[in-house]
Amino acid sequence: MRHQSGRKKLNRNTQQRKALKKSLICSLATHKVIKTTLPRAKVLRPIFEKIVTIAKNNTLASKRRLLSDTGNNHKVCDILLNDIGPMVKDRPGGYTKIVKAGNRPGDCAPMAYIMLVDHEVKDQIIEEESSSNNDSSMKEQASLPPV
Repeated sequence: MRHQSGRKKLNRNTQQRKALKKSLICSLATHKVIKTTLPRAKVLRPIFEKIVTIAKNNTLASKRRLLSDTGNNHKVCDILLNDIGPMVKDRPGGYTKIVKAGNRPGDCAPMAYIMLVDHEVKDQIIEEESSSNNDSSMKEQASLPPV
């Protein structure tokens, strides 16, 4: 039986899905943490894990493979080979983590942060997110007329 053997399609055709994955890979490599929808983060995690595993070996073959995976983006390839690869050289896997960030206002889509495990901005982002939510809810309550 072949139940659950397919990947998530994210309501896109093949070309759009490949372009979305490449842009998510480039964004995560350059910024080390990105905020996206939860299904996109779940699709991105195994792809990015494999790319970081390739980046641990700084060879010509791995550079060519990374260039093909990132859409010939040399800047991202250099970041993967020179920054992220040596940073996780001793780690056997599990380079990324997903932190849920509530729902997006407007369409109530579940949002999440996907970040490198060794990156140190998780606490800052979560504190900023919670403080901005508290401030905006206070402003909304203050702007409502009394009933």
